[in-house]
Amino acid sequence: MTNRCPREPRRRAARSGLRPPRSPAGPPGAYTLRVAIGISLWFDAALEARVREVWSDLAAQDISALLHDGPYRPHLTLGVWEKLDVDACVPALREAAPAWAAFPIKLASVGAFPGDEGASFLQPAMSASLLRMHRQVHELASTFATHPFPYYLPDAWTPHCTMAWRVPRPRVLQAVDLLLSCGLPFEGRVVAVGVIDTPTEVELHRIALPG
Repeated sequence: MTNRCPREPRRRAARSGLRPPRSPAGPPGAYTLRVAIGISLWFDAALEARVREVWSDLAAQDISALLHDGPYRPHLTLGVWEKLDVDACVPALREAAPAWAAFPIKLASVGAFPGDEGASFLQPAMSASLLRMHRQVHELASTFATHPFPYYLPDAWTPHCTMAWRVPRPRVLQAVDLLLSCGLPFEGRVVAVGVIDTPTEVELHRIALPG
């Protein structure tokens, strides 16, 4: 049985149909909104569903509803570039994918990014597979891209799965408290690479990893 986060009585306020656009930067809120292309890692169905359950809990408690209500997929962002030749990069990613293979991932700890519009996140336990894939994707993309977002570069990257985003400090702390009660770690597998147009969050390509 899944260990659900503790719930308070549902007290969500009425919300408009407008959804704030996603900033492609990381940490969330660290940059102004820019059109860019992101390359992310996507999880297996069970882990994705578990993350979505927590997004739902955060929304139900009026902590953060943006990810729950918006067009978002749970993921780990490997990199974001202001200019990336998608038509050239995607075939190269597909050619490289058989050598990467699906691998286990463990969302093991809780963290937060500062700022007036901060974020709370789950951080994966670092593995050789995750670190190697991050570096190799950046090496590959550098042939086809310019203007990388610096927080995603090798030696500057904080891998994270965002759980609450663009919220003030008190709600960042509320989110952290809820996440600490959710029965971590969440374990699963990385099964695909996604190429995303931001800030529209349109999924341009899904590249399955073997295994």
